[in-house]
Amino acid sequence: MRSTLLFKRAVTGFLAFMLLFHLNAASSFAAESPQKATVTASTANIYEKPSPKAKVLGSWKKGTVISVYASKPGGWSEVHYNNKVAYIAAASITLTRPAKGTQATVKVSSLSVKATPSPKGEELGKLKKGASTVVYASKPGGWSEIHFKNQVGYVASASLKMGKAVSAPKPAPAKKTTPVLMKDITFGMTYQQVKNRETRKITHEHYAPSGMSYLGYYAKKYEVETELVYSFTKNKLDMAWYNFNPGQYYYTTNELWNIYYGLQEEMMTEFGEDFFYSEPEYTSLIDSSSVWMLGNYQVMLYVRNMNGESNISISYHPANYSSASSSEDAKQRVIDHLIKQVEKHEQNRQE
Repeated sequence: MRSTLLFKRAVTGFLAFMLLFHLNAASSFAAESPQKATVTASTANIYEKPSPKAKVLGSWKKGTVISVYASKPGGWSEVHYNNKVAYIAAASITLTRPAKGTQATVKVSSLSVKATPSPKGEELGKLKKGASTVVYASKPGGWSEIHFKNQVGYVASASLKMGKAVSAPKPAPAKKTTPVLMKDITFGMTYQQVKNRETRKITHEHYAPSGMSYLGYYAKKYEVETELVYSFTKNKLDMAWYNFNPGQYYYTTNELWNIYYGLQEEMMTEFGEDFFYSEPEYTSLIDSSSVWMLGNYQVMLYVRNMNGESNISISYHPANYSSASSSEDAKQRVIDHLIKQVEKHEQNRQE
């Protein structure tokens, strides 16, 4: 009987200990509500420990909204990643500013900023006398919550001179960014959809809903001033090209070869080295093409001299031909088809 009683007491004591342990762990882990933040670095690494030498668990891209659970010395913020505690450099994020706060000024010679609202909390840094900050919340024990170097920190309220109430600035309207071909603007879009997305200065436009329509814009490609033309058939985008000679100048054969190989190098950097080409046997002639097969679209560099005019273009086409066949005849058929498309659209645009 006594052994049973002792066993029950032991079990009760163990359960009480475990309950207390979990309560303490929970309170130390989530003493404060998580703060929202946005990743402002192009890429922010996520670490297993608050150290740049720690194991990298993954990364977040710019613009990712995250929750921050605690601040750590050395400029680290505690986050959750794959259901585990992890750490991110505070310099790579921006905390979401609460809607309201109170302006305050430090009135002591040096004010310690703590990671938790406690005199025993780890120190994140110091504020000098006269420094301005904003108090976003008051905490028990005479503590004020502030933002300090992209971290949530706490300072002694008695060391602050409180000022006027302030509000978070309204977010600026999103800027319209220059669209990217095959990413923001894709085949099948309508004339109006493309026009609504484009931010560049328009050079010309022609709308024929049952025929061929065109939109032209000033654009830079590989740091060169060009004309970007969108071509529509029955109000569906079916081709686009950069015209590298909008002034219709005539280049000598040697000049045109240099331009061709220079653009080919740029395209190899952008699209890779897996391409095929068609070039004349004699360097005294130039009517040359290079084609990249890129999944759901194809890109062609096309350079030639004809009728006293030099044609230099990079055109984008829907992938109507499969890249599975590697025969030279099949490749030449692709090139011939794309050249016909370019000539057809260019001729209709000029009429």
